[in-house]
Amino acid sequence: MARWKIKSVGDPLVGTAKLAAHETKQLARHLKEEGFGSIKAARTNDELAVQLVRIVDGKGRPAFELYLSSFGSGALFDHGTTTLVGNVIQHHFELVKDRPTLPAELAAVFTKAATRRLGIATAIAFGTAPPTTAPRTPTNLAAALAISNHSARREAVATFAAPLFGKAAPYPKRRLTAEQRAFVAAIVDAKVDLALHGWGMFAQLEHNARAIGKAPAGPSDIEISIGKERMPLWRAVSDVASGHHDPAPVLAAFTKLAPAKALAAWNEIASDKAYDLFEAHAVKFSEGGIPRTPSNVKHRTRLFSWMADANLALGDAGVRAAEALTKTKITLDYRSGYPWAFIAILSLVRQATRAGSVLAEAHDQLVARLDGPHADAFAAPIVKEIEKTLPRVRLAAIAAIQTKRQGPQ
Repeated sequence: MARWKIKSVGDPLVGTAKLAAHETKQLARHLKEEGFGSIKAARTNDELAVQLVRIVDGKGRPAFELYLSSFGSGALFDHGTTTLVGNVIQHHFELVKDRPTLPAELAAVFTKAATRRLGIATAIAFGTAPPTTAPRTPTNLAAALAISNHSARREAVATFAAPLFGKAAPYPKRRLTAEQRAFVAAIVDAKVDLALHGWGMFAQLEHNARAIGKAPAGPSDIEISIGKERMPLWRAVSDVASGHHDPAPVLAAFTKLAPAKALAAWNEIASDKAYDLFEAHAVKFSEGGIPRTPSNVKHRTRLFSWMADANLALGDAGVRAAEALTKTKITLDYRSGYPWAFIAILSLVRQATRAGSVLAEAHDQLVARLDGPHADAFAAPIVKEIEKTLPRVRLAAIAAIQTKRQGPQ
């Protein structure tokens, strides 16, 4: 007899949905933690889709309620409670309660065939079943690094990260203790691609290597002074984006750099070569990777706005740098160019405004991408600022471009 079964799948947001009292509370918690607001607000959000999956045990008794929402997120609750059992984050299931066999048990229920047949829209990776003979858990980092299997080595190494770094938090970026630095150095030397962005470091191995001096420094590693504190420019900009630092003193420190060094640092950050500052790992994990949630919108808006102000401080050199950025392949690329495009266009808009002019019409094709189909929805306030500076006839032409586009060009 199967341990668990899917009893039903439905949309809890439709007006005809019959929710139990505990389901209403569960749904409210899930929506709030995902940044979608109240149930009433969610029902008017055309971009949001939610499914409620009711799960029973082998005898048909209610066991869990699973809520799956847009962008690969979800929450699993014990039946009849608001006790969270696990989260679905970017399509991956992560346990909250200590039930080590549950992911494999649910994986046996949520097969591709079953989810397709039941119309479950969100694909979930529950992981694989534990091996029949569990491997011996490494007792120290050196033993974990010696494991030959790549995936097993990464998982074993990860067990030493949590107690070393403490409570997971993506921002602000860390100033490492000696022990933390030694850990990062060890995984860099062993080339273990363990993402550390959840602990205030970086997702990419090369960025973690650079942060501890195991890779060459770049222009944005230049140190600036903010009050009595010295820090790399990239860290200060990261703190501005995450809301942990006021932008004004960081900009003031930037303007004191030698012009050539300031320009090189701006170019490095604007082209996403300075660590992973563009990645909205989310100031709140519950909003990770989800467009239009409050923290993600604020993160992108603060980052792009500071970069545009820094470009203003560069004067004519900033104009040339922003113009060059609009012409790079990665800016024009449909799928990955939006952060670059936002920074370039907003910089040119503010430069033009200061000069008593408007953005050159040659950039309208790129402006249309900022708010067109599939546009990056993290930075809607930036779009509004750009559009306010343009004449109505230009806005109409841009809207026509957006209407004509039916997808990637």
